[in-house]
Amino acid sequence: MSVPKLTYFAIRGRGELARLVMAAARKHMDEVTVDFAEWPEMQPATTFGVLPTLEINGKEYFQGNAIATYLARENGLYGNSNLESLMIDQVVQLKEDILTVEISTVYGSDAEKMSAAKKLISDIYPRTMKIFNNFIQENPANSGFVVGDKAYETHREEDPGWTSKNRLNDDLACGRR
Repeated sequence: MSVPKLTYFAIRGRGELARLVMAAARKHMDEVTVDFAEWPEMQPATTFGVLPTLEINGKEYFQGNAIATYLARENGLYGNSNLESLMIDQVVQLKEDILTVEISTVYGSDAEKMSAAKKLISDIYPRTMKIFNNFIQENPANSGFVVGDKAYETHREEDPGWTSKNRLNDDLACGRR
């Protein structure tokens, strides 16, 4: 595989999982950072009209979860069986559900943003962290991971040091949201 090139904004969002996969794989990935002011001019030239994109051998691919899944598979960070991959896929999709609510903390009125933040802290994060922890406890390998005995695509999401909850709490404490 040639060195992949990720194009995304200077935020975590839907490009972050690809970054984390490559960091876990200890592999280099070129990155192009798009300024929000440049995006309206660039958007019509993208096939899906969205970021992130991943360029490999001159061809561009789209959708953050598909990109992260590809990179994880290419770097041996996906399941060793279809059932392990299913476990990973459901955690990735749950992460996407969380991100959808997190986006509500950025856009809308101040009251809507604060309501979304409170919902995340009081409901979404506790419920989903419980699900993640149950998956970890149910893993027959008893390894501390969701599947198997090594880190896969999903594991940065369950690590409390990497969760959006901690980032959101930090942002709220610092008055950034």
